[in-house]
Amino acid sequence: RRFFSLERTTWCLQGPPVVPRSRDMLSILGGAAGGPDGIFASVPGHDPESYRLFSDLLLRCLAVDPRDRITASQALHHPFFALPRRSKPVPVQSVPPAHLTAHAALNASPCA
Repeated sequence: RRFFSLERTTWCLQGPPVVPRSRDMLSILGGAAGGPDGIFASVPGHDPESYRLFSDLLLRCLAVDPRDRITASQALHHPFFALPRRSKPVPVQSVPPAHLTAHAALNASPCA
């Protein structure tokens, strides 16, 4: 009854509709901090420019209007994919423990 009121036999919205808080893609990805909660701040390739390019690529891929959406070929030529990549994987020891715990929880099987 916080958002609706019953007037006789009809439920009516009380006050203006509540608009959910929105955030831009870059802040969701944690671009300025080196990933969500800064968990990748010390890992190479997680600098603000890489996150900016990745955010741009995602937004172009997720455009609702097909005329604005990037094609697969255009996506493969996006500047994000031209960034220098490290030649070998990052050792597990260099990934913060909080990330490892979150990753393990996401990959845990619900069926034991």
